[in-house]
Amino acid sequence: MSVHPIFRLWSAVAVVFLIGFLACKEPQSDAASAREAWLRAPSLHGLFWNREPQLDHMVAGVKLEGMTRAEMLSLFGEPGYSQVTYPGATRFDQYRLSAKNSQNFRIDYDYDGKVRENMIESSPCTCRLCAADAPAVSNAVLQKSGLLGGKRDDTVPLSLIMAKLDKKLGHAGKIDSSRNVMGGQVWFDYSETWRIDGSPNQFLIADGHVPWRDAPTDRVDDKPVESWAAITFAPECLP
Repeated sequence: MSVHPIFRLWSAVAVVFLIGFLACKEPQSDAASAREAWLRAPSLHGLFWNREPQLDHMVAGVKLEGMTRAEMLSLFGEPGYSQVTYPGATRFDQYRLSAKNSQNFRIDYDYDGKVRENMIESSPCTCRLCAADAPAVSNAVLQKSGLLGGKRDDTVPLSLIMAKLDKKLGHAGKIDSSRNVMGGQVWFDYSETWRIDGSPNQFLIADGHVPWRDAPTDRVDDKPVESWAAITFAPECLP
């Protein structure tokens, strides 16, 4: 028995539609699988996990620049390390790439919270200054200090020295300082770290640097503040 032409036409249309549907569904399924493998890699492969292949798959042909941080979190999950630097409130996130922890995937955001650039850095996902024994500051004091506000083009007042910052927060933080050569000149680099009380793995770090000739002693309290940052990191990026 011959088949009416109209049925052959509809069968052909159905086959074309099915092929198109499967072709669209396959990349979505692959992307979802890569994301799942990316998120589960640290817990599934013990001492030998590496999620660089998943990263390559997830970003292939995707323009990340201009995407929002919410979209990035939906794609990559929570970062291992996140830093918001003030004044200006610009953020960057880092994702640890392997158990070896020799590289990280870094995403930089602009003031509006959109991706400005992304890269793989040849450095570990860690926070050397984020020490559990750093003096604590409460969230209430931190919010009242006004340090976490401001506008895009704000600058640090010239009169803001570390001692004034200490006063805003109620006490000094954990001091770290060193003398380093950069650009043929010796610099005195310094920082203070506070642990944000009640918030696991969150810290505030203020820093600055001056030429060595302007720092005859290792005093930090009279030195200018260059910037400060609110830092959050996951246990996988503990120092």
